[in-house]
Amino acid sequence: MSSDDSTLDSLWDELVTALGANGLGRIEQMLHRRSQGDLSGCARYQYPHLVFVPGLEARSWHEPHTFRWSAAVMRALPEVRRELDGFLEAAFGQPYLADFDYERHGLDRPPGGQQASDRAELTSEWVAYFLCRHGTWIDRNARWWPSARRMVELTSPAPGEVLCSVLNPGGRISVHSGGANVILTCHLPLVVPAACSLRVGVETRAFEENTLVVFDDSFLHSAWNEASSRRRINLIWGIWHPELTDREIAALEIVLPRLLDFEDLREPVAGEEHRSATQGDPELPVPPSWANRA
Repeated sequence: MSSDDSTLDSLWDELVTALGANGLGRIEQMLHRRSQGDLSGCARYQYPHLVFVPGLEARSWHEPHTFRWSAAVMRALPEVRRELDGFLEAAFGQPYLADFDYERHGLDRPPGGQQASDRAELTSEWVAYFLCRHGTWIDRNARWWPSARRMVELTSPAPGEVLCSVLNPGGRISVHSGGANVILTCHLPLVVPAACSLRVGVETRAFEENTLVVFDDSFLHSAWNEASSRRRINLIWGIWHPELTDREIAALEIVLPRLLDFEDLREPVAGEEHRSATQGDPELPVPPSWANRA
Protein backbone atom coordinates (compact mmCIF):
# COMPACT_ATOMS: atom_id res chain seq x y z
CA MET A 1 0.00 0.00 0.00
CA SER A 2 1.23 3.48 -0.79
CA SER A 3 1.75 5.74 2.19
CA ASP A 4 0.66 8.96 0.44
CA ASP A 5 -1.67 11.24 2.36
CA SER A 6 -4.78 10.49 0.33
CA THR A 7 -4.48 6.74 0.80
CA LEU A 8 -3.90 7.03 4.53
CA ASP A 9 -6.76 9.52 4.86
CA SER A 10 -8.97 6.98 3.13
CA LEU A 11 -7.85 4.30 5.56
CA TRP A 12 -8.66 6.56 8.51
CA ASP A 13 -12.12 7.23 7.03
CA GLU A 14 -12.63 3.47 6.77
CA LEU A 15 -11.72 3.04 10.44
CA VAL A 16 -14.09 5.80 11.54
CA THR A 17 -16.91 4.22 9.54
CA ALA A 18 -16.26 0.80 11.06
CA LEU A 19 -15.44 1.76 14.66
CA GLY A 20 -16.01 5.47 15.19
CA ALA A 21 -13.20 7.85 16.11
CA ASN A 22 -13.59 7.68 19.88
CA GLY A 23 -10.49 6.31 21.58
CA LEU A 24 -8.47 6.08 18.37
CA GLY A 25 -6.44 9.27 18.66
CA ARG A 26 -3.13 7.41 18.78
CA ILE A 27 -4.06 5.38 15.69
CA GLU A 28 -4.86 8.61 13.83
CA GLN A 29 -1.49 9.99 14.92
CA MET A 30 0.21 6.79 13.74
CA LEU A 31 -1.30 7.16 10.26
CA HIS A 32 -0.26 10.81 10.10
CA ARG A 33 3.29 9.96 11.22
CA ARG A 34 3.47 7.23 8.62
CA SER A 35 2.55 9.71 5.89
CA GLN A 36 5.31 12.04 7.10
CA GLY A 37 7.93 9.36 7.80
CA ASP A 38 8.03 10.75 11.35
CA LEU A 39 9.88 8.57 13.86
CA SER A 40 10.47 11.32 16.42
CA GLY A 41 10.09 10.08 19.97
CA CYS A 42 11.52 6.61 19.33
CA ALA A 43 13.90 5.15 21.86
CA ARG A 44 17.52 4.65 20.96
CA TYR A 45 18.00 1.42 18.97
CA GLN A 46 14.26 1.37 18.16
CA TYR A 47 13.24 1.47 14.48
CA PRO A 48 9.44 1.10 14.00
CA HIS A 49 9.65 2.34 10.43
CA LEU A 50 6.36 0.73 9.33
CA VAL A 51 3.99 1.28 12.27
CA PHE A 52 4.75 3.62 15.18
CA VAL A 53 1.93 4.26 17.67
CA PRO A 54 3.10 7.08 19.97
CA GLY A 55 2.86 6.78 23.73
CA LEU A 56 3.56 3.06 24.07
CA GLU A 57 6.31 2.17 26.52
CA ALA A 58 9.51 1.56 24.59
CA ARG A 59 11.27 -1.24 26.43
CA SER A 60 13.50 -3.72 24.61
CA TRP A 61 12.95 -6.68 26.98
CA HIS A 62 9.70 -7.62 28.76
CA GLU A 63 9.53 -10.01 31.69
CA PRO A 64 7.33 -13.02 30.81
CA HIS A 65 5.87 -13.38 34.31
CA THR A 66 4.08 -10.04 33.89
CA PHE A 67 1.74 -11.58 31.30
CA ARG A 68 -1.27 -13.35 32.79
CA TRP A 69 -0.99 -16.25 30.32
CA SER A 70 2.65 -17.12 31.06
CA ALA A 71 1.80 -19.87 33.56
CA ALA A 72 -0.55 -21.50 31.03
CA VAL A 73 2.27 -21.52 28.46
CA MET A 74 4.53 -23.30 30.90
CA ARG A 75 1.82 -25.88 31.68
CA ALA A 76 1.45 -26.59 27.96
CA LEU A 77 5.20 -26.94 27.42
CA PRO A 78 5.59 -30.72 28.02
CA GLU A 79 3.04 -31.60 25.33
CA VAL A 80 4.53 -29.03 22.94
CA ARG A 81 7.92 -30.67 23.36
CA ARG A 82 6.51 -34.20 22.90
CA GLU A 83 5.03 -33.27 19.52
CA LEU A 84 8.08 -31.39 18.23
CA ASP A 85 9.97 -34.26 16.56
CA GLY A 86 6.89 -35.52 14.73
CA PHE A 87 6.11 -32.00 13.57
CA LEU A 88 9.60 -31.48 12.13
CA GLU A 89 9.39 -34.79 10.27
CA ALA A 90 5.98 -34.09 8.73
CA ALA A 91 5.85 -30.29 8.24
CA PHE A 92 7.11 -28.22 5.32
CA GLY A 93 10.06 -25.95 6.05
CA GLN A 94 11.79 -23.33 3.96
CA PRO A 95 14.67 -20.90 4.36
CA TYR A 96 13.23 -17.95 6.26
CA LEU A 97 14.70 -15.36 3.93
CA ALA A 98 13.34 -17.04 0.79
CA ASP A 99 10.08 -15.93 -0.83
CA PHE A 100 7.16 -17.47 1.02
CA ASP A 101 6.05 -20.62 -0.81
CA TYR A 102 2.25 -20.32 -0.87
CA GLU A 103 1.67 -23.42 -2.98
CA ARG A 104 3.67 -25.81 -0.81
CA HIS A 105 1.99 -24.39 2.28
CA GLY A 106 -1.41 -25.07 0.75
CA LEU A 107 -2.37 -21.39 0.49
CA ASP A 108 -3.60 -19.37 -2.48
CA ARG A 109 -1.03 -16.90 -3.69
CA PRO A 110 -2.38 -13.34 -3.27
CA PRO A 111 -2.56 -10.97 -6.24
CA GLY A 112 0.92 -9.70 -6.87
CA GLY A 113 2.48 -12.34 -4.63
CA GLN A 114 5.74 -13.72 -5.89
CA GLN A 115 6.08 -17.29 -7.04
CA ALA A 116 8.64 -18.99 -4.81
CA SER A 117 11.64 -20.50 -6.50
CA ASP A 118 12.33 -24.21 -6.17
CA ARG A 119 12.63 -25.26 -2.57
CA ALA A 120 16.07 -24.49 -1.25
CA GLU A 121 17.92 -27.05 0.80
CA LEU A 122 17.21 -26.96 4.51
CA THR A 123 20.92 -26.53 5.12
CA SER A 124 20.18 -22.79 5.01
CA GLU A 125 21.37 -21.11 8.20
CA TRP A 126 17.82 -20.10 9.20
CA VAL A 127 14.88 -22.39 8.42
CA ALA A 128 11.23 -21.63 9.20
CA TYR A 129 8.31 -24.02 9.61
CA PHE A 130 5.33 -21.68 9.40
CA LEU A 131 2.21 -22.56 11.38
CA CYS A 132 0.42 -19.26 10.80
CA ARG A 133 0.92 -16.35 8.42
CA HIS A 134 -0.91 -13.01 8.31
CA GLY A 135 -3.30 -14.38 10.92
CA THR A 136 -4.22 -17.48 8.84
CA TRP A 137 -3.37 -20.85 10.32
CA ILE A 138 -1.63 -23.15 7.83
CA ASP A 139 -3.22 -26.58 8.11
CA ARG A 140 -0.41 -28.15 6.05
CA ASN A 141 1.86 -27.61 9.09
CA ALA A 142 -0.29 -26.71 12.08
CA ARG A 143 -2.16 -30.03 12.08
CA TRP A 144 1.08 -31.77 13.04
CA TRP A 145 1.57 -29.58 16.12
CA PRO A 146 -1.87 -29.03 17.67
CA SER A 147 -0.49 -28.43 21.17
CA ALA A 148 1.58 -25.49 19.88
CA ARG A 149 -1.46 -23.91 18.27
CA ARG A 150 -3.55 -24.32 21.43
CA MET A 151 -0.76 -22.81 23.50
CA VAL A 152 -0.25 -19.79 21.23
CA GLU A 153 -3.99 -19.13 21.13
CA LEU A 154 -3.97 -18.82 24.94
CA THR A 155 -1.84 -15.69 24.58
CA SER A 156 -4.26 -13.68 22.37
CA PRO A 157 -1.69 -13.54 19.56
CA ALA A 158 -1.41 -10.62 17.17
CA PRO A 159 -1.92 -11.29 13.46
CA GLY A 160 1.35 -12.10 11.80
CA GLU A 161 3.55 -15.18 11.85
CA VAL A 162 3.74 -18.19 14.11
CA LEU A 163 6.69 -20.37 13.25
CA CYS A 164 9.14 -22.97 14.39
CA SER A 165 12.49 -21.27 13.88
CA VAL A 166 15.51 -23.49 13.31
CA LEU A 167 18.92 -21.86 13.41
CA ASN A 168 21.53 -24.30 12.21
CA PRO A 169 25.02 -24.61 13.74
CA GLY A 170 27.09 -21.54 13.01
CA GLY A 171 24.02 -19.61 11.90
CA ARG A 172 23.69 -15.88 12.48
CA ILE A 173 20.69 -13.63 11.94
CA SER A 174 21.79 -10.10 11.03
CA VAL A 175 20.64 -6.99 12.86
CA HIS A 176 17.08 -6.12 11.83
CA SER A 177 13.85 -4.57 13.09
CA GLY A 178 10.31 -5.96 13.02
CA GLY A 179 9.20 -2.47 12.03
CA ALA A 180 6.17 -2.06 14.32
CA ASN A 181 6.06 -1.05 17.98
CA VAL A 182 2.56 -2.47 18.53
CA ILE A 183 3.62 -6.14 18.57
CA LEU A 184 5.97 -7.91 20.97
CA THR A 185 7.72 -11.12 19.98
CA CYS A 186 7.71 -14.31 22.05
CA HIS A 187 10.38 -16.99 21.78
CA LEU A 188 9.91 -20.36 23.46
CA PRO A 189 13.29 -22.12 23.20
CA LEU A 190 12.81 -25.89 22.84
CA VAL A 191 16.27 -27.10 21.77
CA VAL A 192 19.17 -24.88 22.76
CA PRO A 193 22.84 -25.86 22.53
CA ALA A 194 25.44 -23.78 24.28
CA ALA A 195 26.40 -20.41 22.78
CA CYS A 196 22.95 -19.46 21.46
CA SER A 197 22.02 -15.88 22.21
CA LEU A 198 19.72 -13.00 21.31
CA ARG A 199 20.79 -9.39 21.29
CA VAL A 200 18.17 -6.63 21.51
CA GLY A 201 19.61 -3.14 21.34
CA VAL A 202 22.92 -3.49 23.13
CA GLU A 203 21.88 -6.15 25.66
CA THR A 204 22.63 -9.80 24.95
CA ARG A 205 20.91 -12.68 26.72
CA ALA A 206 21.56 -16.38 26.29
CA PHE A 207 18.64 -18.57 25.32
CA GLU A 208 17.73 -21.25 27.86
CA GLU A 209 15.62 -24.28 27.06
CA ASN A 210 12.02 -24.05 28.29
CA THR A 211 12.45 -20.41 29.35
CA LEU A 212 10.10 -17.98 27.63
CA VAL A 213 11.54 -14.78 26.16
CA VAL A 214 9.48 -11.67 25.31
CA PHE A 215 10.99 -8.63 23.59
CA ASP A 216 10.02 -5.66 21.46
CA ASP A 217 11.30 -6.48 18.00
CA SER A 218 10.92 -2.90 16.80
CA PHE A 219 14.31 -2.57 18.53
CA LEU A 220 17.27 -3.62 16.43
CA HIS A 221 18.06 -7.22 17.26
CA SER A 222 20.10 -10.20 16.10
CA ALA A 223 20.64 -13.82 17.10
CA TRP A 224 23.23 -16.53 16.64
CA ASN A 225 24.01 -20.21 17.22
CA GLU A 226 27.70 -20.77 17.69
CA ALA A 227 27.36 -24.49 18.38
CA SER A 228 29.34 -26.80 16.10
CA SER A 229 26.76 -29.53 15.58
CA ARG A 230 23.34 -28.86 17.17
CA ARG A 231 20.41 -26.82 15.91
CA ARG A 232 18.64 -24.16 17.95
CA ILE A 233 14.87 -24.64 17.76
CA ASN A 234 12.46 -21.95 19.02
CA LEU A 235 8.70 -21.51 18.69
CA ILE A 236 8.06 -17.86 17.79
CA TRP A 237 4.89 -15.78 17.75
CA GLY A 238 3.71 -12.20 18.31
CA ILE A 239 1.43 -10.63 20.92
CA TRP A 240 -0.09 -7.18 21.20
CA HIS A 241 1.77 -4.53 23.18
CA PRO A 242 0.10 -4.61 26.62
CA GLU A 243 -0.56 -0.85 26.67
CA LEU A 244 -2.86 -0.95 23.62
CA THR A 245 -6.56 -0.60 24.35
CA ASP A 246 -9.18 -3.01 23.02
CA ARG A 247 -10.38 -0.36 20.58
CA GLU A 248 -6.86 0.30 19.33
CA ILE A 249 -6.34 -3.42 18.80
CA ALA A 250 -9.61 -3.62 16.85
CA ALA A 251 -8.39 -0.76 14.64
CA LEU A 252 -4.95 -2.30 14.16
CA GLU A 253 -6.51 -5.60 13.12
CA ILE A 254 -8.02 -3.66 10.22
CA VAL A 255 -5.04 -1.52 9.24
CA LEU A 256 -2.02 -3.75 9.86
CA PRO A 257 -2.59 -5.98 6.81
CA ARG A 258 -2.60 -2.78 4.71
CA LEU A 259 0.45 -1.21 6.31
CA LEU A 260 2.82 -4.12 6.79
CA ASP A 261 4.51 -5.85 3.93
CA PHE A 262 5.79 -8.97 5.67
CA GLU A 263 8.33 -9.59 2.93
CA ASP A 264 9.95 -6.22 3.69
CA LEU A 265 10.36 -7.26 7.34
CA ARG A 266 12.88 -9.86 6.24
CA GLU A 267 15.32 -7.21 5.05
CA PRO A 268 18.11 -6.05 7.41
CA VAL A 269 18.40 -2.43 8.42
CA ALA A 270 21.33 -0.78 6.70
CA GLY A 271 22.78 2.50 5.52
CA GLU A 272 21.28 5.78 6.73
CA GLU A 273 18.35 3.96 8.36
CA HIS A 274 20.78 1.98 10.53
CA ARG A 275 22.76 5.08 11.45
CA SER A 276 19.59 6.92 12.42
CA ALA A 277 18.26 4.12 14.64
CA THR A 278 21.59 3.57 16.40
CA GLN A 279 22.62 7.22 16.47
CA GLY A 280 26.01 6.10 15.25
CA ASP A 281 26.63 3.76 18.17
CA PRO A 282 29.85 1.81 17.48
CA GLU A 283 28.42 -1.17 19.41
CA LEU A 284 25.93 -1.74 16.58
CA PRO A 285 28.04 -1.46 13.45
CA VAL A 286 26.69 -2.39 10.05
CA PRO A 287 27.87 -5.99 9.51
CA PRO A 288 30.43 -6.45 6.71
CA SER A 289 27.93 -8.52 4.76
CA TRP A 290 25.81 -5.36 4.36
CA ALA A 291 28.64 -3.36 2.80
CA ASN A 292 27.02 -3.41 -0.66
CA ARG A 293 23.52 -2.70 0.68
CA ALA A 294 24.19 0.56 2.47
